Amino acid sequence: MKFLSLCIALLAVLHPAFSQETETDSVFIPENNCGFYGPKTVAQRNALFPFKKAKKIKLVAYLGEEDVIHSGQSGEEPVLLRKESVGTGKYKKVYKIVEEKEITGAAVDSISNIMFNYGLESGQNTGEDGHIACYDPRNSVLFYDEKGKLIGNLEICFMCGQAYFEPDEKIMKNLYNLCPDVMYVLNDFFKQQGIKHGTMDENE
Repeated sequence: MKFLSLCIALLAVLHPAFSQETETDSVFIPENNCGFYGPKTVAQRNALFPFKKAKKIKLVAYLGEEDVIHSGQSGEEPVLLRKESVGTGKYKKVYKIVEEKEITGAAVDSISNIMFNYGLESGQNTGEDGHIACYDPRNSVLFYDEKGKLIGNLEICFMCGQAYFEPDEKIMKNLYNLCPDVMYVLNDFFKQQGIKHGTMDENE
């Protein structure tokens, strides 16, 4: 798709490390030293929002705007499983979900570890905030309470290296700018859980 090609080209310009790989693994080469430096234990992470209120957590993949625009033009189109309304007020949108998986146990511990313990090594430069205009998310981690109400949404655009958490943006604020390789950490997590649509490995 021309739009996605433009997004990837922009990402390569703004984050040159996007297209580089080490000899041992496929990750961003960060300007700052990033990793799992946070000290929070599983119990401590489970006591934080959204995990303290979440009774069900799902990984989902859905159609992006470009998927809808180019629907039927080439290849086999993904089967639509269902639609789900997310967000509130002016940010409300409808996801056209094509893949989903409920996660439990170790998988929940993994995503909380990424959200709360992945970041800069102590004393590193905080870097600069940045944006890529082609934001077209296709993946999310959805958090539901005991009544099945959506209480949190970690929305991810792998193709342009951005992620946002609603309703509290501070949870993931600037992480993709300061530690861009977190996109590969998240990508690998989705891949391990069997979610492919929207990821960097979608066409493999």
